[in-house]
Amino acid sequence: MVCMRFNKGAYALINALLLLVLGACGAQVNQLDPALLEKAEGAREVSLTWLSEAITASNDLSERSSLQRIKGILEERAILAAPSDYKEICDQHGTAAFVIDDLSSSYIYLCEGVGETSKSALAQILIHEATHIHGERDECNTTRWELKIMDLAARIPHKNAYVDECGL
Repeated sequence: MVCMRFNKGAYALINALLLLVLGACGAQVNQLDPALLEKAEGAREVSLTWLSEAITASNDLSERSSLQRIKGILEERAILAAPSDYKEICDQHGTAAFVIDDLSSSYIYLCEGVGETSKSALAQILIHEATHIHGERDECNTTRWELKIMDLAARIPHKNAYVDECGL
């Protein structure tokens, strides 16, 4: 496996190429508007910083390995606007983002309402969705990971809808 690290401009180029290829294949892909794309990329950088801090703070080798994989997912995956045919997902529980359960090619999809979210809340949302791509499908366990990362990075977490539902 080859791991690559890209700068902010490269993310935009990769996103544009992805949209071009998927569009040519007849897939319905919605590009983020420029302001939301900039916010999402800024949130990605914040989440990567938090994950680096969590990796450094963790004393558990297995945990650090998982955190590094989650960080790698955030470095590599495209962030796209939610396709219109998934609108019902966005409307449930005030969902801000989601992944589709095809872990080999999952992208992080942002719902329309996420534009009103703060950059730090969006960074935490990206960590949550990357944890799903990492393989954790259960929302309560994903939220436990999300909160653990925030704790290790010494950040005050934003409360998502699953905190109460899961009794966390």
